[in-house]
Amino acid sequence: NGFVAFGRVFSGNLRPGLKVYVQDPDYVPDPSAVKKKSAHVCEKTISKVVVMMGRGYNTIPDCPAGNIVGIVGVEGFLKKTGTITTQKDCYNIKTMKFSVSPVVKVAVSPKRSVDLNHFKEGLEKLAKSDPLCLIEYNETGQATIACAGELHLEIILSDLKNFYAKCDFNVEKPQVKYYEGFSGSVDRPKMRKSANKHNRVYMTCEPLDDQVVDNIDQLIAKDPKERAAKFREVLGIDDEWVKNIMFFAPEVEPMNIMVDETKGIQYLMEVRDHIYEGFKLATKEGPMVGENIKGGRFNLVDLTLHADAIHRGANQMIRPVEDLIRGLILAADPILYEPVFLCNISVPSEYATACENVLKAKRGYIEEWASENNVSVIKGYLPVSESFGINKRLREVAKGLPTFSLVFSHYAPCPGSLDKESSTMATIVAEVRKYKGITLKLDANN
Repeated sequence: NGFVAFGRVFSGNLRPGLKVYVQDPDYVPDPSAVKKKSAHVCEKTISKVVVMMGRGYNTIPDCPAGNIVGIVGVEGFLKKTGTITTQKDCYNIKTMKFSVSPVVKVAVSPKRSVDLNHFKEGLEKLAKSDPLCLIEYNETGQATIACAGELHLEIILSDLKNFYAKCDFNVEKPQVKYYEGFSGSVDRPKMRKSANKHNRVYMTCEPLDDQVVDNIDQLIAKDPKERAAKFREVLGIDDEWVKNIMFFAPEVEPMNIMVDETKGIQYLMEVRDHIYEGFKLATKEGPMVGENIKGGRFNLVDLTLHADAIHRGANQMIRPVEDLIRGLILAADPILYEPVFLCNISVPSEYATACENVLKAKRGYIEEWASENNVSVIKGYLPVSESFGINKRLREVAKGLPTFSLVFSHYAPCPGSLDKESSTMATIVAEVRKYKGITLKLDANN
């Protein structure tokens, strides 16, 4: 039941009793602040060094560099990954990047209220044990597990029940993680008024270039000169608008920017934080299905602000910014991005056509098809939302003979549009809104 940190020794000799600094992935050494305590580093003493043996372990006296080992005594600080060192102010070892993403979500809750605390502890242990498992809580306290696919979900739910929570719990229907975006532009400024009618916000929007979205983590900087240098070095972009970027949002997984195109606006700095809050809220929960916005550039064109500070506070400024951004998205040809699996099927050639038909029936398509020695290897793509139960279906049509694998590949726009009620996109939006209980109408003018 204890927590064991699992990793490789890169330097030195690891042994029990050693005092170490445990650093989370956000730790940055700052020699000028030696006396200050950082929330990203903690001093611990190693109590055991162990070799992992299946689900158990054997204690060893020490471990030299180059070996993979388990460490007991650093619990309570590490959430998923980190760097353990005896050297203070040491730079982190780079966090591993995984080729798969948590694209399937499922809500879980204990069947008995008395098990709630034990269930939460089990979720924390599960999140620590699996780098690809994410645990999230909404505003009502509902726990959601995000994972890589149907098989991954089965495994972690089994582990949660049998090893971590050890209690019965309810599991709702699996949901897919979508992103919202738009393909068009709104060049004519749209406006929203504050509740007291004394303040007005004007904005336009346009899609953000894919290369900016894909590299946005490397481009974020508060200082305009530093940001401009990053855009120049990473993307070769030296445009003036880069210096005028106000914000990146949402806070987690930022994929959108707001650009200041105003001139000589009085009191702008006083309402800047309120604008940012509205921007974060709007990009965290989009207007269609309440998912993150991806690839949007929102231009702040003009502001009309009341001279009295009490009439342009947070309660007056956040909501119009939030509503304006959501309205702009709906007016700019909204897109729903869905996750897509790379699908590999190896099957006797006589069953290849049947497997192809199963894939196509679930909105999949074939990328490559090769046959050799009476065995066909099919490579294709399949929307994650259509992947549930496909393994069983393939085994049915191919007499249990296919070898099948799914790996997350990319996000792609759903076919169709909101205007066509029978289209795939409109159908998915309606289903997700019904599941989430979203009742607000899809109206760009709201």
